[in-house]
Amino acid sequence: MATKAKANRKPVHRRPPQEDRQLLERMHKSGAFWDPRFPGSHVIELADITKTKLDTIEVKDAVRAFQESDTSLDDFAREVHGRDAVPDGEVGPATRKLATIERCPVPDHAPPDGVDFSGYDPQEIQMLRSYQKRSTAAATGSGSWPASCDWSNGVHHVRVAVNHSTRPGHVSDDDWKEMWGACAAGYAEMGLRMTEVPWADKTDDSEINLWWRRLSGSTIGLAEFNNGTCTDNVFHNLDPGYSQSTHAKSVLMFHEFGHNMNLQHTRGGVMNPSIIPRLEVSWKGDPSERTMRRFFGGEQVDPPGPDPGEVDLEVIIALLTQLLEKIARRRR
Repeated sequence: MATKAKANRKPVHRRPPQEDRQLLERMHKSGAFWDPRFPGSHVIELADITKTKLDTIEVKDAVRAFQESDTSLDDFAREVHGRDAVPDGEVGPATRKLATIERCPVPDHAPPDGVDFSGYDPQEIQMLRSYQKRSTAAATGSGSWPASCDWSNGVHHVRVAVNHSTRPGHVSDDDWKEMWGACAAGYAEMGLRMTEVPWADKTDDSEINLWWRRLSGSTIGLAEFNNGTCTDNVFHNLDPGYSQSTHAKSVLMFHEFGHNMNLQHTRGGVMNPSIIPRLEVSWKGDPSERTMRRFFGGEQVDPPGPDPGEVDLEVIIALLTQLLEKIARRRR
């Protein structure tokens, strides 16, 4: 009787350990379950994570996609195993460490049609939907801020409205000048002119609106894809808690601008999912260089000079002082 009762007992559903649930949630938000090579993994929604285990084929495929997405895994594998990573779909200490580092929340693969976005915040959903719409165009190189817009003067040109009232204290005026200058120069190399405009001009006279806001978890930046027209206006968010070096913050901003230009993540380079602070702020020699040249022509355009409405008064005073001293010497 005892044996029969055991045979008729319904199986008990066991939830995965908390550590595994956190890993799977991070993987899901990274787009690992949306890799087009593994359509079987697409059926697992974010809400399913609480009843998903690591030993299913769908999860192993997603783990492999996650392992292949970020070159930082090689660093962790060398620390733990003394060798480069082997993307095999098995979860080890290096893979778990990869799931804890700061990274861009834009998924490594576009969401398939019909995906349930429950569990994402409103701006993440806005970004995901723009990614869905533009994924095909981004892959084929069609459309990204055309050169035919009224204000562009025949070159690819985007205007960026920046809300400096949200800028954190660790980003000084000089830091911002360095960050903006590096990004503008890097895009100018590929044929795109970027101009900063006052926040008051957002929407009507800008294509990208940039501001700092607190992002969830280990997210450090978030940016929206554009629709390939002259009339689009997209957001660009930076987390104020990201207080690395000015160069590292420049690389982060350069990366997020890449998403505004419809670039997807690459393994390594500027568009690596986790920021590589030591990189140059440039597309030359980068995995995305070919796409950038296809988008913007690849011919150098001069970065815009300073806005006449925002001239540095200290520079003017110094020049006037030098001029007055020169006049005084001549009169002696």
